[in-house]
Amino acid sequence: MKEGWKVKKLKEVFDILNGYAFKSENYVESGLRIIRISNVQNGYIDDKEPEYYPIETSDGLANYLLREKDLLMSLTGNVGRVGFLPKNLLPAALNQRVACLRPISKKDINLNFFFYLFRSTKFLNDCLESARGVAQPNLSTTWLSKYPIPVPPLPEQERIVGRLDELFAHLDALQQNTQRAIDSAKELFQSKLQQAMTPKDGWKQETMGNFFDITSSKRVFQADWKSEGVPFYRAREIVKIAKQGYVNNELFISEDMYNEYSTKYGVPKAGDILITGVGTLGICYIVKENDRFYFKDGNIIWLKKKREINSRFVEYAYKTDYIVNQVNSGSGATVGTYTIVRAKDTKIFVPSIEEQGRIVEELDALSKEIEQLQANFERQAARVEELKQSILHEAFEGNL
Repeated sequence: MKEGWKVKKLKEVFDILNGYAFKSENYVESGLRIIRISNVQNGYIDDKEPEYYPIETSDGLANYLLREKDLLMSLTGNVGRVGFLPKNLLPAALNQRVACLRPISKKDINLNFFFYLFRSTKFLNDCLESARGVAQPNLSTTWLSKYPIPVPPLPEQERIVGRLDELFAHLDALQQNTQRAIDSAKELFQSKLQQAMTPKDGWKQETMGNFFDITSSKRVFQADWKSEGVPFYRAREIVKIAKQGYVNNELFISEDMYNEYSTKYGVPKAGDILITGVGTLGICYIVKENDRFYFKDGNIIWLKKKREINSRFVEYAYKTDYIVNQVNSGSGATVGTYTIVRAKDTKIFVPSIEEQGRIVEELDALSKEIEQLQANFERQAARVEELKQSILHEAFEGNL
């Protein structure tokens, strides 16, 4: 430890406030914002999907009302995440499993110094190692209160914060520039996709039902779900495997059931197309040669080819505005779903099979370029994060 630095227990520097157990059935459309563990992200407070309590209840919740720049910490799930509460989220109250860390005395404390400290890998790893719980990790405020933290003199805290702000601003700008390049490449791909799939002379408008037998699976009841066996996919698994090429599956059916359904009703075969009908609608997955799985009825629509058409062409067609708008244009009881009936009636413009192949090759090549850019960005982001953690380590060892 650097000369002049002290090591104190966290409770000697901060008061640790616990949240109130707000009941979700009492949430209202607007009022007192409830800050939950899902709002506490890595370095910031996220305002997505806000929940509120009646504002009149705030008089009885004085111990849980938050202030601007309160330092909040997640105690469950991704334990140890911290973020400052911004003014625009007030009035707000602290929910259970979120802690608020307030300096006991602001005279000798630069709060940003400890904000950086709590974002270090060492602190986060220590939180994970101490956390307990079966379903998800839970961090004890008793453990947290005794956690040893370095406390340099205030001028040293301010010097370190200034240096970290400078270095992190440079690294963040590097990441933002790279992300903008990725976003521009994705916009270019979408533009090229729309252009390539725009109907031209000789293209015909048909319906999906003209090219495919469109159905779903035989029902599998929840009682038949297993913890091992043949993978059983819902819409969420189809989305994952379509986007990343694999899925860490949670549900299965027995080999006996799979074999029975395969014989009686058929199972997905190479070249078949599965399309999500709930959740994120219209995501396509083309069944591969070695795939072996079954899927949930009603969640996923099954397209089995009966006329010649390029499955990859269809997959790209489902990414165009023309078909996306059809998928999302349900009314009445079908809002939020893409049904077998609607799939059969979905219109598609098709050129010759040769032209379909040429378009697929062109879009595949462009897609690979963007995937390579994305991979490069992810590698760079990982290097930047490693560099940040290296800088934080040096800072809190007194070497910055």
